[in-house]
Amino acid sequence: MRQRIYLCEGETEQHLIKALKDRKLIEPGQAQVFNAVQRNAEPMLRKWKQKLEIVLVVDADTGPYEANSRLAKNLKMLEDRGREPRLILQCGNLEEELTHCCRSRGLYDAFNASSDSEFKSNFLKVRKDQLISKLKHCGFDFSRLWQMDCKGDKLDSTLMKYLWDVSTNVSTP
Repeated sequence: MRQRIYLCEGETEQHLIKALKDRKLIEPGQAQVFNAVQRNAEPMLRKWKQKLEIVLVVDADTGPYEANSRLAKNLKMLEDRGREPRLILQCGNLEEELTHCCRSRGLYDAFNASSDSEFKSNFLKVRKDQLISKLKHCGFDFSRLWQMDCKGDKLDSTLMKYLWDVSTNVSTP
């Protein structure tokens, strides 16, 4: 089995990835906070083995991502150095993705939040072994996670090959 690392833009994405892994909704792997949109991934390469799959989780609200963006450079560099980069592009931000996945509108109510910052804070307080259950009370449907189509608006065509369909655990060119 190949090893995988999830590089998450923020702590809320990392928390969700860990909860999804624990419930076996996604393949196992480390989850780390690393903003691939703003930072160069090259210094981290020494820690990573060859043939390692690296999944970058990024928000589309900081795009569009052109062929010469930091994100594109990181993806290309990882590929050139023998890693297998994958990309999860969140349309907007994680709160928008989760709202899309929940059939009811009670996401913020379930987390006792009235703002994005309050939601993030309360989301992180929920133990990861209880997070998916809490989301399911809001109608959470995993098959809808990271499935909104915003690629055309936010992603240069040269980066499309890195997109990863989480629900099937495969890349989608």
